[in-house]
Amino acid sequence: TDVYSLGVMLYEILVGALPFDLAKKADQAIRYAILETEVPRPSTRFTSLGETQDSVARHRRTTAEGLRKKLRADLDWIILKAMEKDRTRRYETANGLAEELERHLRNEPVLAHAPSAGYRVRKFVKRHRMGVVASGVVVVALVAASAGAVAPLVLAKFP
Repeated sequence: TDVYSLGVMLYEILVGALPFDLAKKADQAIRYAILETEVPRPSTRFTSLGETQDSVARHRRTTAEGLRKKLRADLDWIILKAMEKDRTRRYETANGLAEELERHLRNEPVLAHAPSAGYRVRKFVKRHRMGVVASGVVVVALVAASAGAVAPLVLAKFP
C-alpha cells in the first residue's frame, strides 16, 4: 500500500487532481472505483481538467502542453505501475519507485515502459545528443570524402 499511496501522491502532484473524481460518490462507490476501476493515464486525466489545466501547469512552471508532453512520456508508465491493482506488478518497494524516478530524470530507459529498440535508441540519443550529432557529422564527412575520392576514378573510366 505504501507504493500505491506514493503513486497516488505523485499522480496528484503532477496532474493537480486525484486519479478518480470521488467528490460526489458514496463510500461503496469510492471503494469500487479504487479497487476495480482502471486508473486513467495521468496525461489523459490532465487533459480532462479543462480550463484548470493552465492553472495547474503554471503552478508547475510550465505550459499545459509542456506538462501534457512530460506526463505522456515515462511519467504515465511510472505512475501507472506504482498504482497497479495487482500488488505483484507494482514496484516492490518505495526505493524501487525512487530508483525508477531517478532513471527518468537521467533520461535512462525506465523499467515500467514497454521495452523496445526504438524507445532505448530515443533515450540514448536524448542522453548523448552532442555525441550523436558529432558522430553524424563525421559519418557525413567520410561519405562525402569517399564520394569525392571515387568520383574522379569513375569519371575517368567512363568519360
